Amino acid sequence: MPANINAEEAVWEGNGVKVGAIEAQLQRLWNSPDGAWSGEGRRPDIRTSVLNLVIYARDDDVARQLSDDIDKLAGGHPSRTIMLSPGRPHGEDLVDAHVAITTRGAYAEYKQVCAEQIVLKVHGQAAHHIDSVVLPLLAPDLPVFVWWPGETPFRQHAFVQLRDAANRFIVDSQDFARDEMELVEMAQAVRLAQDHCAFTDFNWSRLAPWREAIAAFFNPPESRPHLDTLTHVQLECDPEHGGLSKPQALLLAGWLAARLGWRPTDRSLQSNKLRFNTTGPKHAVSLELVFHEAGAKGRDVPLAKLNGPDATFALHRDRRRGPVSATSHVNGQQVMSRRVDIAEPDTVQLLFGELETFHHIVRFEEALDRAAALLDPSHQRARRSFVE
Repeated sequence: MPANINAEEAVWEGNGVKVGAIEAQLQRLWNSPDGAWSGEGRRPDIRTSVLNLVIYARDDDVARQLSDDIDKLAGGHPSRTIMLSPGRPHGEDLVDAHVAITTRGAYAEYKQVCAEQIVLKVHGQAAHHIDSVVLPLLAPDLPVFVWWPGETPFRQHAFVQLRDAANRFIVDSQDFARDEMELVEMAQAVRLAQDHCAFTDFNWSRLAPWREAIAAFFNPPESRPHLDTLTHVQLECDPEHGGLSKPQALLLAGWLAARLGWRPTDRSLQSNKLRFNTTGPKHAVSLELVFHEAGAKGRDVPLAKLNGPDATFALHRDRRRGPVSATSHVNGQQVMSRRVDIAEPDTVQLLFGELETFHHIVRFEEALDRAAALLDPSHQRARRSFVE
């Protein structure tokens, strides 16, 4: 449980309590009259939650790491935040709870805008029935966002329960231990839940400047025809020097394949390289992901290269993590050379953006689906059967 009590929080804590007691104490904090106020800190005035945010932290260390991020969100996205983690696996089904109403700035005649934070450690068999803990504590009539930081959720017992309670489910494939297998599992989860839950991945947001930079290659009129004649795409995975991570490269490859109608025909998987052969609307296209070892030397870092018979489009950067350069050559002549800003947003920025989106991100789902088809032929067959 959090150790520090903020001067602008009204707080209640209880160990070994039932779920019903948590909601009752939260209501008490809100409903106490001014004269009878017994909470710590200033009494809240206005209830301003606009969404439910449920966070599954696999252990205490993750919960502590996330506490500062949650505090930073409250000003822009006042919400009822429920962060839960598993406790003792045996014994009675009880919960340790920390409930706080946090004030954030002034609003109309000096009243305070407030957010609610509920931190729970769930003991006993209740940890295997997370929905029985979470559902009673959700603020009614507000959308439910579930954020699962860290390890992949798709084989965890709590995943299906939280997915079924969510309008949107947020993960970060950057943290997946088995990137290829878990991207395929995520694509399957997205497909199965598409009628009631929208998924998103922090890596999709991180890739926004990459997608924009690649699309910008084909804005000049002399470059646009060469988009349809690409025969080879090479994506370099070198995160140490500002390049793509493996999950990012797979998602970016999936995006290109989905947008340009490339369907996989065969694949070659090696320790330092993934090569996918695809068929496009007019001709074959090869997609290659190259993995660089940590500590590799050299001044210039290639990031991405798209080749056709008469044109080359490339992103590269100085190994000292300098600006990214975008260059294109058509028929031997340079038609573009510019600097591209590819920044790395932090966790709060990523989460802030996700909490402003309430719908399916169709381009992400298409990219993920095509990446899974590149990696696993059985996913391609299953997808075709599902659509039919």
